[in-house]
Amino acid sequence: MFPKGSKQVIIFLFSLAIIAVCGCWQLIDALLPECDSQEIPPRYIESADGFEVQWELTEVFVDANEYSTYLTSNNERLAIYGALGSCKSYSLIGLDVNDGAVMYDESIKVPATSRINNVVSNSQYIYFGYQGSKAVAGSTIGAGGVSAYAIETGETVWTYTIPGASLIRSLAANDNYLAVDGGTDRYYLFNSATGDVVKTLGKKIEPGMPVGTSVNFAFWYDYISVNHSSGDGYSSSILFWSDKFNNVVLSPLLLSNSLIIKRSNEVFSGMIFALDRSTGDTLWNTSDDIVSNISSNGSTLFFLTSSAQLTAVDASNGTLLGSVRFTGDSVQMIEERGFFVTASGDNVFVYLGDSHQLFAFRFSSQ
Repeated sequence: MFPKGSKQVIIFLFSLAIIAVCGCWQLIDALLPECDSQEIPPRYIESADGFEVQWELTEVFVDANEYSTYLTSNNERLAIYGALGSCKSYSLIGLDVNDGAVMYDESIKVPATSRINNVVSNSQYIYFGYQGSKAVAGSTIGAGGVSAYAIETGETVWTYTIPGASLIRSLAANDNYLAVDGGTDRYYLFNSATGDVVKTLGKKIEPGMPVGTSVNFAFWYDYISVNHSSGDGYSSSILFWSDKFNNVVLSPLLLSNSLIIKRSNEVFSGMIFALDRSTGDTLWNTSDDIVSNISSNGSTLFFLTSSAQLTAVDASNGTLLGSVRFTGDSVQMIEERGFFVTASGDNVFVYLGDSHQLFAFRFSSQ
């Protein structure tokens, strides 16, 4: 049927094909999220004061990065960057806030050589900062950027690639503006809805000038709250606020009419500091060992402590308003686990990365 020796050639080529396919799958698998093989048994609610549980999901896998918040919500939708039932492929998933039903499951569209490394959101959009590179004339240059997705539908709204940016070091957002630090000593301020560049900072940075996250936050805060400065260089206001925002975890700053709420950047944990929006003075702070981001519904702050307690405090003075105590003496922290909280109105959601559970609560201020 086959010429002499051709059968052996066919078998050889078929074997090479199998090896190539396996090798490709190994490469693909290497780029996919790693499963948490040390997850703990499910937690239960031990006590609740001011909170009423609405629903719960198990086998939820949310991406883990201390410097990003992969859980966000508005009045209609809860959005996560992760997976349900398996940790092998992460996407943007939208859940109905009332019952946890899946409303959409959308792949995040970034260049093939890129991966997500920073996330922030406002009331309408969730922003993904991605790192990446590309070859140009025999050299490798940065090709990172940011993409905006609608929380309500999961649809892509806009994408912007920042020239030379190998990664996105930090993001700050409100409903009007998004600030991006692309790690190129140039900071970008975007219209958060359209992706249009409103302003840039840092054509020339003098030796000794601060750089990084604190400058990006100060650049954003200076523009939206202080003077809408038009120059390209560091203003005295930016220098002042970058000092105030030093040692801030890359979770977003929260703003109220009179306060700036920040979380200090410690190893796996931190404290809340409430700053006066005009002077930058610390008005109050917590001594809690906070392991999650901080979320707010305007008047109340919500966070998770290392003792596995969801906590609500008055944003104006830090007074305790309510709490949920989960079983277990403490959360089990490792690098691959994230702990996140998000609130919108009276709806509060908490993700426990050690047990892979997502809880939905209704909060009633006492």
